[in-house]
Amino acid sequence: MSARRRPIRLSFQTKVLAAVLVVLVPLPIITVWIVSDRIGVQMRDEARQTLTSAEDGFVKALEVRSRSFLSRYEIVANEARVKVLAELADPKTMDRLLRDLLNESSDDTGAILFTMADGERLAGVSRGADPGLDGFERAAADVTRAALAGQPATGNLGLNGRAYNIVAVPVTAEKGPVVGALTLGIRIGDTTLQQLRSPRTEILLLAGGEVTASTLRDSDRHDELRQQISRLTAETDGAGNARTALRVELNGEHYLALTGAYDAAAPQHGFRYLLLSSYEARLRALEETRRTLVGLGVACILLGM
Repeated sequence: MSARRRPIRLSFQTKVLAAVLVVLVPLPIITVWIVSDRIGVQMRDEARQTLTSAEDGFVKALEVRSRSFLSRYEIVANEARVKVLAELADPKTMDRLLRDLLNESSDDTGAILFTMADGERLAGVSRGADPGLDGFERAAADVTRAALAGQPATGNLGLNGRAYNIVAVPVTAEKGPVVGALTLGIRIGDTTLQQLRSPRTEILLLAGGEVTASTLRDSDRHDELRQQISRLTAETDGAGNARTALRVELNGEHYLALTGAYDAAAPQHGFRYLLLSSYEARLRALEETRRTLVGLGVACILLGM
């Protein structure tokens, strides 16, 4: 007959140690989860604040840019050569003047029109095929009408896959009423966006879901982003502005994204923008913090044993 197996009896010390380990093992895990979660929330809040500040700064910078061009061309409209040729109302002579003005302007100036007081275009010139003068005239019609009424005006539009600031200034006779208006389209391109961007942010301008200008140096990222744009633009309010900052990932880098439509007064002629704020550096710091906390937790367990 085989001997009976005796039940294993644990000493009081072993029972106490087991109870302590049951508490110690999950404690560092819970601690890591709580601390890292709070750090993660703070990290995203900081990125969101950066993004909101960047959006405010970007919109104000666009407004300053428009006012700067408006002031400049108000001076041009008051030049004697412009006034004299405006009263002369000869298309060929005005066309020559507009070409001179275009050559004197920055490379971003895409088109210049002169419209008579009756609303008819007298002359127009453009830098290259884009923008087409007919399409540009139609898109800028509201701004031009304001100038013909005697008020300098600005606007913004997306046309043929490009974004433009529009300025229109009235041209008056030496002593008399408004005889016409100068309307200019100044493109907002990659170089301009680089000048307008805030630190740690990227800016993209969108037209029809396509990127028309960007501060991202790697254009391959545009293809990655294009797949996410539909989701970003879908989650917007009625004015075209993102309700919340959304998470996107480009080439393995993590961003918060915010979308909006510029020129609320004329949204059908404005353009969309997308702001990105990277939180990759903060995310890596968070991962390092997690590893450190796990290490400390393991050390506590070993010391407890």
